[in-house]
Amino acid sequence: MHEATAISTLSSLEKFLEVDSSHHFKELTLFQQVVGALQYLALTHPNNTMVVNKADQFMHTPSVNHWQAVKRILRYLKGTADHGMVLHSSHSNNLIAFSYANWGGDKADHKSTLAYAVFHGSNLISWCSKKQKTVARSNTDSEYRAFALATSEVRQKHLLVSYIPTADQLADVLTKPLSKQRFLHLKDKLLVVPPIHLWGNIKER
Repeated sequence: MHEATAISTLSSLEKFLEVDSSHHFKELTLFQQVVGALQYLALTHPNNTMVVNKADQFMHTPSVNHWQAVKRILRYLKGTADHGMVLHSSHSNNLIAFSYANWGGDKADHKSTLAYAVFHGSNLISWCSKKQKTVARSNTDSEYRAFALATSEVRQKHLLVSYIPTADQLADVLTKPLSKQRFLHLKDKLLVVPPIHLWGNIKER
C-alpha cells in the first residue's frame, strides 16, 4: 500500500460493503488484522467510524469486495495522514449532542445504523456508529433509538431537544456513505482537518 494512490474521501464504498458470498477472501487473518487496527484508529478519527464499523461486520466471512473496500480505506488514510482532530479552549461548558439514524440502511437485513456526536462547547469529545440489533418499524422508531443512545451517553437531567435539518446533521457522516462534497463538509465540521501551515500564511500576508 506504500505505492498506492491516495484518495481524499471515503465515498463510493457502499457497493463494496454489502453481503457477498460469491468470492471469499482467502487471507482471513490479514483481513482481521487490518480491520482490527482500523478500529483503534477510529477512536481518534470519527470520519472513519462508519466504514470501519461496516467492515467489522464481515470479520469472519470477508469477500474480495470487502478487501477492496478495506484497501480503499487505507488509501484514504494515506491521503489524510496529516489530518487530526482540533481541540481548543472554549468558554462554554454546554454538552451538545447530535443523533441520527440511517433507517433500514443495511440491504441484507434492513437494520438501521444509529449514530451520535457529542460536543463539549465546540470540541467533539464522543461519537458512536452502531448497527441496530433489531429491525426498526419506521424511520421515527430508528431516530428515537438513536436519540436514546445519545441521551444515555450525555446523561443530563435537563435536555433541550431541537430538530436538526439533514443538511446540518453532523452525525449523518457516521451512518452511511455520502457524496464527496458532503463528506468533506461534515469532516470539517467535526474538526478533522489538516495541520495549519503558519509559515505559509505569514508569507501570504
